[in-house]
Amino acid sequence: EMIREVCREKFEVKKPLPLYKKSPRRLHKIRVPAFISGQNVMIGNSLYVRSRGYPQHRGFIHAVCPKDSAVIVCFHPTFHNKPPFTVSFGINRIPFLSKHRAVDLAERIMAQLESTKRMIQPPAAAACDTHLNVQQKQFLDASLLPLLMWGPPPFETLLPLLLWGPPGTGKTTTLVRTIWTIITKNPTAKVLVSAPSNAAANLLCERLSELGIQPDRMLRLMAMSREVASVPMAVQPFTCKDALGNFALPDLEACKSIR
Repeated sequence: EMIREVCREKFEVKKPLPLYKKSPRRLHKIRVPAFISGQNVMIGNSLYVRSRGYPQHRGFIHAVCPKDSAVIVCFHPTFHNKPPFTVSFGINRIPFLSKHRAVDLAERIMAQLESTKRMIQPPAAAACDTHLNVQQKQFLDASLLPLLMWGPPPFETLLPLLLWGPPGTGKTTTLVRTIWTIITKNPTAKVLVSAPSNAAANLLCERLSELGIQPDRMLRLMAMSREVASVPMAVQPFTCKDALGNFALPDLEACKSIR
């Protein structure tokens, strides 16, 4: 977060810039080549403009146009488009706050877990899966075991099943086959999959779709600030979009229908 702040100051546009009005919806286009080329500007980030003789105004980025090195910004109705302006960018702290919260929750949960090691019996339910080796089948078989076998409360709901291995050892394949097996063997099962990066989440979505999972059974949830063009075409049918074609959040009923 401190590095992001240093970069923000480095790429701050101090020379006067004009604003181009886009539509009656208070949208303006600002060309800031230095910042666009050097920083990760996202939809929802704040932007500050100041004109001589007028107070500073804050706007929010509605779209990023990499080809034009520009952003589309919305300001309050009291904003006066009196160029030229000096432009500075704010930092979106929501991703950082989410990461801090995840670390805090992990520390609380792990503090309640007992150090345990359980030998897994030879695979049974996964024996017919020829795409997995013995160790991968053991993980798949363990994931299908009843949760209550792990012990008295609260450990039956908190104890994690960990899959570890260096790159190229088949972790993604194991996870994909595990998810697919769970939802095919249990018609009422619902699986929530998270990943440390968008690329990893997209890969899991693509691999699951290759196994025949259709868009009406799987949702790839996207941040509304994410650019549609940055998402692989194979993943986009599994996303939710609004009437303008931007990523959106599905309603509760739609979420309930997803496996």
